[in-house]
Amino acid sequence: MPLWERFEIQEMLHATIGLNINNLCKSVKSVVKKKELTVETLKEVILHYAEGKKYFSMEMLKKVLAAEKYDFAKQTLKQNLNHLTKEKTIFDAGRGWYSTLPETLKLDKSTLEPTVQNILEQFPLLPFNCWGTQQLNAFFHHMLGKFVIFIYSEKDYLPTLFDYLRSNGENVYLNPLKNEVDKNFNIDYQTLVLRPSITEESFVGHYATIEKILVDFYIESLKLHLTQLSEVRIVFNNITNQYRINMAAMLRYSQRRKVKSDIERTLNIPMSL
Repeated sequence: MPLWERFEIQEMLHATIGLNINNLCKSVKSVVKKKELTVETLKEVILHYAEGKKYFSMEMLKKVLAAEKYDFAKQTLKQNLNHLTKEKTIFDAGRGWYSTLPETLKLDKSTLEPTVQNILEQFPLLPFNCWGTQQLNAFFHHMLGKFVIFIYSEKDYLPTLFDYLRSNGENVYLNPLKNEVDKNFNIDYQTLVLRPSITEESFVGHYATIEKILVDFYIESLKLHLTQLSEVRIVFNNITNQYRINMAAMLRYSQRRKVKSDIERTLNIPMSL
C-alpha cells in the first residue's frame, strides 16, 4: 500500500475515534449534569424530603440534594429553610436541625419544687440544677413506682449539701459509683442522688431541660440500673415522636458526656446516608 494511502487511513481513524470520544464525553456530561433548582422548586424538594420525618438536619438535607445531583447555593438553601420556619411549615430544632413537630414538651416541676425550696432556704446562693425520673413517668411502658431526683452542683459543695439533706432524713447518695451501687444503693419512694455539675448542661433556673434530662437518664439508667435499656428507648421515642426538642443541644451535650453515638442509636433518627 502506498505510503500516502496509509496516512489517509490513519487520519480517517483518528477523526472517527476522536469524534466518538467527543460524543461520548458529551453524553456522559448530559447524564451527570446537575439539575438546577429555582427557589420555588428547592422549597418543594425540601418539603418532600421533610415529609414523614420528625427531625432532619441541614447537613443530611445537603447530602441528599448532592446525591440527587441538584444544583443549589448554600445560602439559598438556608434562606429557604428560614422562610419555611417563619411560615411554621417546619420548626427550629436547634442549630442546623429542623422538625415537623410544632409542640414542645412542658415538663412538670411540681415533684421537684419541695426539694428545690428546701435547698434554697439553707443555701440561697448555691448554684445547682435538678431533674427527676417522675417527670418522665408518663412516657414509660411500665410506669415507675419509686423515683430518683438528681441534683447537680459544683463538686466542692456536694459533701456539705449531702450532710444537710441526710440530716433532714432524706434517702440521699453522694455521687454513687458502680461498686457502691452494687453493694448498698436502694431506691425508696423518693431517693436523692448528688452529682457534680457538667459543662454544657442546659437548665432554666434550677430545673434541667428535657435535652439534658434525656442524656442523663440514659447514663443513669446504666449506672444505677434504673430501668432496662428497652424501656429507655421507649421513653426517648415517646417524647421525641410527640414533642419537638432542641436536637442540636442534646447531641452537643451527649458528645460532652461521651455517649453521642449511643444517643443517636437510641433516637432511631437517620444521621447519615
